[in-house]
Amino acid sequence: MISPDRVPFGLTKMNTDFPERIIAILRGSPNGLTSSEIAERLGATAGNISSRLSKLAAYGIIGKSHYSGSPRGNIYRALTDDVVASPLS
Repeated sequence: MISPDRVPFGLTKMNTDFPERIIAILRGSPNGLTSSEIAERLGATAGNISSRLSKLAAYGIIGKSHYSGSPRGNIYRALTDDVVASPLS
């Protein structure tokens, strides 16, 4: 769960618990999920959560992999503490 004192500014405007729920869902899915799969588990639409996924990925809270040509599209994954803690190259 994201600690309130560590939430990046852009995420504080999200007035739901979607970020925490998204992270929990991704932690239970080691192979990652598409935005549609995440939305289905949240009972939302992919369009409703796409900006939230983008913000979480931009802040390094979740990982986003681009798979061009793949029928699954972008895959989102929970980052491990090791990945989050490592410096960017």
